[in-house]
Amino acid sequence: LYKEGYCKYILISGGKNKTLRNTTEAQWHRNNLVKKGVPENAILLEERASNSLENVIFSKAVIKRFWGRLPKRLIVVCKAFHGRRAIMTLRKNFSKNTEYILQLVQTKNHKTRNWWQKTKNRDHIIDEIRKIGEYTLKGDITYE
Repeated sequence: LYKEGYCKYILISGGKNKTLRNTTEAQWHRNNLVKKGVPENAILLEERASNSLENVIFSKAVIKRFWGRLPKRLIVVCKAFHGRRAIMTLRKNFSKNTEYILQLVQTKNHKTRNWWQKTKNRDHIIDEIRKIGEYTLKGDITYE
């Protein structure tokens, strides 16, 4: 999306992750983007978040510090199975005045056409549904 001119900056959010050693999710993704030719000065990092709500809250603070305001339009890139909850979290905790453009990413092992064929993938979907209910009851997300 960056190379195609859809955005001038990329904000990557993600803190410590048990599967990554000695780096945060944000740093890991930044390193991959730099290897693919995205300039370092076009990448903003948020490295504290440990869940979706924190991704939104901490990223909002980074954006406000960098631009001094919230954007009118935001391209949101996330795993396909997580898209619904990501948007629900943003609408409740980022801005109701921002237009969200969702760019869903299919992972190597989690494709839209065959997600139900593997137990691990089915478990991801079931977990997302559970989290939507749980986070709605906590007030962290909205259906608006």
